[in-house]
Amino acid sequence: MFKRIFQLWIFFAVGTLLSAQEAPSTVRINFSVFPLGPGDWSGLYYSPVGDPRSSVEEIFFNPHERTMGYCYSGPAEMHFYREWVDAEGALAYRTIATADLLPTNEDRILFFQPSPEQTKRFKVDVMIETPDSFPDQSIVFYNTTNVPFFGKLGSQHVELRPGISDPIDVSPYFEEPAPIALVVNDGKKLRKVLMNKLRFSPQRRTLFILRPPKEAGSLRIRSQRLTEFTGPRESINQNNI
Repeated sequence: MFKRIFQLWIFFAVGTLLSAQEAPSTVRINFSVFPLGPGDWSGLYYSPVGDPRSSVEEIFFNPHERTMGYCYSGPAEMHFYREWVDAEGALAYRTIATADLLPTNEDRILFFQPSPEQTKRFKVDVMIETPDSFPDQSIVFYNTTNVPFFGKLGSQHVELRPGISDPIDVSPYFEEPAPIALVVNDGKKLRKVLMNKLRFSPQRRTLFILRPPKEAGSLRIRSQRLTEFTGPRESINQNNI
């Protein structure tokens, strides 16, 4: 009898553990979006609760700055949709992109770009946005290529692997522009891919996006700078007087 009870206890304990492991993780985040390059960015939706049968909200994109103010509470695999009409003529929502979110509650920046996968219309990259990962008076590089770059920003050596870099303090460069020089190793020698000078100001932070060359065979990568004001709102009003 005791052996039978023990077996039943083990069965239910294992079942409970497996159910807990299979249950999808839930995240609760605020997020912003930004499009990487040209594309058809209209008519893109998400569900704030992770279920399009309950509610959907359209996402809007600005090619010059992040679009903010979105909230999400749902599974860690976040889905994005477009409207379509099913076989019965009813309005439905079809998944055209997904974003894998860590089961944490920090704010996120979601970067959208056309996907090379035929099963998805867009590829979504995720950046965690916290005072540590994207602080005031810093620059963060986002290398969207598949090769690493090496070089200098001002007097600092930088190594920019594909993806999001750690933040770099730019307060030493408030007085004079900081030269930036990046190279790539083509297997034979180092080749220049970017030369420029960047100006920085207090109460601002910069996201610097590195993109592949516009033309095949070119070594000149493209870049886009997003600078955001981080000071109090009244400072903006005073500067505009």
